[in-house]
Amino acid sequence: MYGDMKAGFLQGAGVDPARMKVVLLALVFAVVLVIAAWISAQLAEGYGSGELEKAEVVRALVLLLVLVLVLFSFLAWL
Repeated sequence: MYGDMKAGFLQGAGVDPARMKVVLLALVFAVVLVIAAWISAQLAEGYGSGELEKAEVVRALVLLLVLVLVLFSFLAWL
């Protein structure tokens, strides 16, 4: 049954579903990394301006890293 669906999608869309999945996952990985980098930059800016203390920045970065790793492991599992 899955083979028929794959062939129908390939014929209708002209794109292999496996290749489309890889492209979409790569895009999601890139978006997550860009958002994490932006948050890190905001934390560094806050620390540089004296709004945040070192302990707060370290705690926030560790939480961000854990969140990104959980998201990546979930996405890799798909």
